[in-house]
Amino acid sequence: MTTGILSFDDPGFEASREFEPFPAARFELFLEAAAAQAFLLELPIPAAEQVHQRVAPMDEHDGVVIVFLGTTPSDRYRARIVEVRIAPGNVEVVIATHAPERLEQTVVYGYPVDARRLPRSVLPEPPFDVVYRSVSGKEWFRQTGVRPVIAARDVPREDELGDTVFVAGEIRREYQEGLSTGRVIVREHAAVSFVVYWVPIDQGHIQLYTTLPLWLIHRGQWAPICLLTERTPEELVAAFPGDPWSIVTFRGTAVRLGSWPPPDPLALNRTAVPDNAWLACVSAGRSETAPDDWLGTEVVDLYPVRLVERELYTIEVVEVKPFLSDVLVRIRLHPPSDAVPLELLVLGPPLVETNSGEQRLLAAYLYDGFDREPSQLDYAISLHRDETGQFFTWLLAPATNEFTLVLRLTTCTARGGRPRNLSTWNPPAGIECDTITAVQAFYTHRDFLRTFGPGKSRSSSGSQSARRQAGARSRSR
Repeated sequence: MTTGILSFDDPGFEASREFEPFPAARFELFLEAAAAQAFLLELPIPAAEQVHQRVAPMDEHDGVVIVFLGTTPSDRYRARIVEVRIAPGNVEVVIATHAPERLEQTVVYGYPVDARRLPRSVLPEPPFDVVYRSVSGKEWFRQTGVRPVIAARDVPREDELGDTVFVAGEIRREYQEGLSTGRVIVREHAAVSFVVYWVPIDQGHIQLYTTLPLWLIHRGQWAPICLLTERTPEELVAAFPGDPWSIVTFRGTAVRLGSWPPPDPLALNRTAVPDNAWLACVSAGRSETAPDDWLGTEVVDLYPVRLVERELYTIEVVEVKPFLSDVLVRIRLHPPSDAVPLELLVLGPPLVETNSGEQRLLAAYLYDGFDREPSQLDYAISLHRDETGQFFTWLLAPATNEFTLVLRLTTCTARGGRPRNLSTWNPPAGIECDTITAVQAFYTHRDFLRTFGPGKSRSSSGSQSARRQAGARSRSR
C-alpha cells in the first residue's frame, strides 16, 4: 500500500516515446551524500556534472536517487524522474523519457540522466527495496536492501555503533578494568547472510574469499573489521575486550574478509571445512561526553555464513543480460587473482552473408563497454598483450571476485574455411576480425544482423547459436 507520493515537475521537459535503457545504465538510491558523491566518479563526466547541478548541495539528512539511462547515439534523448511512490519496505521510482523520432547522420552522444533529493524522513525504515519503472509500468531495475553504511566509530551514541538493523538477538556484558568500566555488545542478524567461497589449493590448504556489500565494507575511515569465525555469541561476549585478531578466529587463525588482498591460504584439509560459520564485524567507540572512568563500547555484529566450495581456476557466469547494443555479463572468479586474462571463444562460428554477397564469420568479444570507465570501484579492465604477444581482456588489481563485462557481436573474414573455434582478439592465421564496433554507441545486435542479405534469417539463428556455444577461457598467473 502506497503511503506517500512525491511528484516532480519539469516545465522544460516533454515526454515522448519510451526507449529501453542503454548498456551503461545505472539506477541507484543513496541514503548518504558521501556515498552519492563517490558514485558520481563511476558515471561519464557529462552525466556526473548534470547530477551535481540537479542535487547539489546534498544535505546529510537527504537521500538522493540517480537514474542514468546510458550513453545514447543522440543528445536528444532525455530522462526525468516524475514520481516517487513510497510504501513500507518499498520505493517505486517512475521515469519519463524523450527520444528523437529519427537519428541524425552525425552522431552526437547524449547522457540522459536525472537525480532528485529525497528527505530521509519520508523514506521507509531501512532496509528497503527500490523498483525503477517507466511511465508505462515496465520494470527496468530492482535495487534490493537499501540501507545506510555501518558506522564503526564516531557516532553520537555508543548504542548506534555497528549494525542496528534487523537484530535477531543481543547479548550485553559490562566489565571492570581496575576502576574503569566498559561494555561489550554481541548482536545476531538473521535477516542478512553471506556466502563465503573456498577452493582447495593443495591437499592441506584452502583459499577463502568473498565480496561484501558496500554498506558493510565501505572503505571509509571507520569501516568495521570483518572476520570469519566459528565461535559462538556466548564465547565472543566472554572473550572481549581484547585484540579482535586473536579473539575472532576460524580454526585458530584470523581470517579477514572483504579486504584485498584476500587472506593467505589456510592450513585446513578440504574434508574438515564446515558448511556454516559466522561473519563477525567488530566496531568500537567511546562517546565524547562519557565520564573519565568509562572505557567505551565494543560491538560484534554476527551474520550467518554459508561456506561453498568451487573448483580451482574456474569462471562462474552469474548473469547474462541482453541490451539493445551489448550483452552484460557478470562473472565470478574462483579464486580472484592479481591479473587475469580472459578470452572469449565462439565454438563452431556460423557463417553470415553480407548484402554484397561476402561470406563472414560471426564472432564476439568481451570489453569494458562503450563509454564505460575501465577503472571500476574494485578492479580495472584492460585490453593488451601478454608475454606471448596474444591479446586478452584483462581483469587487473581486483578487490573482489565479482566482475561485470560487456559482450558484443562482430564479424570476421571467412578466408580459409570455418575454424572449430574463433577468438576475435586472436583469430587464426588468414582471418581478420572487425572491432570498430567497440567505439559505436548506435550499434545494435538487431540492426547489425539486418545488414546481411540472403543469409539474414540464417545469421539471426546463428547469433543465437553463437551465444549458446560461446565459451570463456581463463588463465591466472
